[in-house]
Amino acid sequence: MDTVETPDLNNVPHLAVYDFDGTVCKGDTLPNFWKWSLKTGVLRAWGLLPTIPFLFILRMFRLISWDRFKELFIWTFLTPSTVQARMQDFWHYAEENLLFPWVKKRIQADRDQGLYILCTSAGTFSMMTDFVQSLGFDAFIATPFSLQTLRYTGEQNIRQHKVTTLKDWAASQDIDQFIVQKMYTDSINDKPLLDIAVEEYWVMKDGTLLRNHPNTRCCCRF
Repeated sequence: MDTVETPDLNNVPHLAVYDFDGTVCKGDTLPNFWKWSLKTGVLRAWGLLPTIPFLFILRMFRLISWDRFKELFIWTFLTPSTVQARMQDFWHYAEENLLFPWVKKRIQADRDQGLYILCTSAGTFSMMTDFVQSLGFDAFIATPFSLQTLRYTGEQNIRQHKVTTLKDWAASQDIDQFIVQKMYTDSINDKPLLDIAVEEYWVMKDGTLLRNHPNTRCCCRF
């Protein structure tokens, strides 16, 4: 009779996985970028007025997807050169004003525990990569996006697709098995990742970090 080997989970990479929008930073990246652009004069508010109602009507009646809605917002009012030129300034603003204060310490604490630190986001990969890496993440997974055309170039990294892209990333690193030791999120949209995580951490709208969802009996504040 053949002997079945039990995998040695001690040698399996253990991950701390962070969502980005609403988890690492306040709000969503694209709306934040729009607000900042208006405040700093990159966009002119009067130029938005005729088009915003039209785009919202298209979205309200589901004539365009959410991805296409965001694309049109960018493409209509910004040029690729403007986005690329001002992105560094925006992320400097984001680090000072949008980054939750516990994030950097938490990343370091997870690393001290021997965890591999990964960020997975529905946001745009090429707009966010440098900033995410500057925070200390070991890897970043997000929605493919072209800064040359300001258009999405692949499927949005959201819900179940986050599990798929995580597995694809692991395969690209020659990792056969991994354990999601910790999952940080602000949204039930991340349930597929929460379902495979050992520990779950929830970020409230005010930035408070909780162990387990506040509606569960066992809930700890950090």
